[in-house]
Amino acid sequence: MRLASKRAPTRTEPLPLDLDNYMMALLTWVTQKLSTNASGLYRKLYGVGISEWRIISYLAVRGPGTGAEISEFQGLDKAAISRTIAILRGKSVILAGEPDGRRIVLSLSEKGVVLYNKIVSTALAREDVLLADFTDEERKLAIQLLHRMHKNIPRVVEFGNDLVKQARRRK
Repeated sequence: MRLASKRAPTRTEPLPLDLDNYMMALLTWVTQKLSTNASGLYRKLYGVGISEWRIISYLAVRGPGTGAEISEFQGLDKAAISRTIAILRGKSVILAGEPDGRRIVLSLSEKGVVLYNKIVSTALAREDVLLADFTDEERKLAIQLLHRMHKNIPRVVEFGNDLVKQARRRK
């Protein structure tokens, strides 16, 4: 495991961190900037932001699903998903099936499919602009590396949980 420094930290001296080469920061910055821009653009052009787009695209690509399934797949907060689902239902973009206990299956309405088809064209065009300087091989490699990182997320979560357990034992 890589450590920030071999020196013992002091109260007055921060440990070094090379932000230009710190993967977590780079991923966050790229994702946040793209999401913020997409949200404003989609809101101006289509009347929905990035939160709505994430649900619309999930239902278009993966088919009917529940709020919990969308939340799990996208790693988003269930409460935020529920609020966004209510907005989309109010706009008649998604349909809700009959409740089965606490489970409600959602799907796109015809209006939702039309909206998805409009936005997906813009989303794919934005991706082409982002990756314009990449060769086909670099695009494939970038996607492979992102999939590998995504696969490792449970390890990162487990690592964090272990740190919390260790900290609790020290108290």
